Amino acid sequence: MKPPSFGSAFGLMVKNRRAELRLTQPQLAVAVWPACADDEGESRKGDISKLETGGVANPRESTVLALVRVLGLDMAQVNALRLAPPPDPYALAGVLGNLKAATQADLYRLAEAFGIEAPEDLSDARLRGLLTDKAQEYHAYRKTIDALDDRVAAIANLKGAAQDAADRLDFDEVIGLLSRVHVVELDIAAKTGEAIADTLLLQGRVEQAHALLSACADSFAAVDPVETARRRWQYGIQLYDHGLRYGGHGLTLALHLFDRLLTDLPPEADPLLWAATLNSRAIALQAQGSRTAGPEGAALLARAVEDYTKALTVSTRAEHPVDWAMTLQNRAIALEAQGNRTAGPEGAALLARAVEDYTQALTVSTRAEHPVDWAMTLQNRAVALRAQGSRTAGPEGAALLARAVEDYTQALTVRTRAEHPVGWAMTLQNRAIALHAQGSRTAGPEGAALLARAVEDCTQALTVRTRAEHPVGWAETRANMAMLEVTRAKHDTCTDPVLQLRAALDHVEAALEVFDPETMPFHYGNETKKRTQILAALDYLAGKG
Repeated sequence: MKPPSFGSAFGLMVKNRRAELRLTQPQLAVAVWPACADDEGESRKGDISKLETGGVANPRESTVLALVRVLGLDMAQVNALRLAPPPDPYALAGVLGNLKAATQADLYRLAEAFGIEAPEDLSDARLRGLLTDKAQEYHAYRKTIDALDDRVAAIANLKGAAQDAADRLDFDEVIGLLSRVHVVELDIAAKTGEAIADTLLLQGRVEQAHALLSACADSFAAVDPVETARRRWQYGIQLYDHGLRYGGHGLTLALHLFDRLLTDLPPEADPLLWAATLNSRAIALQAQGSRTAGPEGAALLARAVEDYTKALTVSTRAEHPVDWAMTLQNRAIALEAQGNRTAGPEGAALLARAVEDYTQALTVSTRAEHPVDWAMTLQNRAVALRAQGSRTAGPEGAALLARAVEDYTQALTVRTRAEHPVGWAMTLQNRAIALHAQGSRTAGPEGAALLARAVEDCTQALTVRTRAEHPVGWAETRANMAMLEVTRAKHDTCTDPVLQLRAALDHVEAALEVFDPETMPFHYGNETKKRTQILAALDYLAGKG
């Protein structure tokens, strides 16, 4: 990797100073090149952008002097950039161990090494988060590299024994010994290929990694088809994890490996591997379906449900109870996702199937034997019950919401603040959402009490979901509290809606401190719309007064 040029270091200095002065790129362009004032700097905006992103290795001296003048830069610091020694390439790996203290220049150099495109367009928190993930992968990858052992001596011993067997005309032993040599050589070659693929994935070169991993798996086909299948499964999971974390084509390429495995491997050849692959493919399909809108997304979720159902023919309760319960729970999550995006009776039926799967899983994931799984399954069932209840009118819907609240309450007996603080806070917030749904459809003091309980749950959740440690979770909870206060303002027991609406506005403003339009546009859009509605309601009430 090349050390950064003067141009890239100077460009970063320009970008930071422009941000401090709150100048746009076109505004800076007009100040540097007055001739472009006719189009308000748009014609030279690209020149500023190219400079700031390190695209100009040696900017013209006239341009440097103009930028120093316009931005008020320290010429001594600019000259120091020209004389700075190139950074030690070996020291960059050490920066991964302390990303919190890394300079922006180091962050950009790491982004270049790991193939992260346009790091300057990412927020500081987002870039550091991505590099934290990359650092974890890097340390695991280094262990893989360090573990590549030289088994040439062992192979030489086997070959010597084969020569001795040939001298004795013991051809069966020759075949056996050379077959062992062949397998060891294949395994060494595969491990080397895996290390190269790990390197490619660190750089984001997913397609090349997929091609290499596919070749590693296929190399065992003549020796042991089941080993080929096992490796396809492992490599598919690796690509799935990469796609889930970084986006790109990882999910699609993982599905390609799972599809080939299930096409080539008869179920009877290795039933457990076949079922595990169905599970893995279903999880990948579910992830794709959740990210895909419309009929295409629904079809992906339906395929996931079908794979889970097939896997249950092998992972039976009688022979594999834990796998059976896990597969049921996974199928329930897919059914729930289907139900949430399907209207009418069909959607309600899908949600009911999800609740039934969770209920069946709880017969194995009991509190006595698997308390953490028991609490997680209760939490998941409560989410499905809440979705059912929210779209079901009358007493039946109220009963479903009450069951959801009870499931959350039971889960909190295991998900305690002392032992599982983050899970405890999340469960409290989810219970608050169910209580909100109950309270919004319940009149009188009973409804007001339900809404007050919801506010209390969110308030308690904020003692863990703090802005400093969990900024996104903190903002989500503040957004939920805003929604709660708006509902309280509309409730028939409310005597001062202005008070509730002002509280809601405070929560929205707080959430918008985290939900910015660049990195979280969906949440930003929701809260901006909510703020507009609250302000309109306050204006209306002020007019009435």
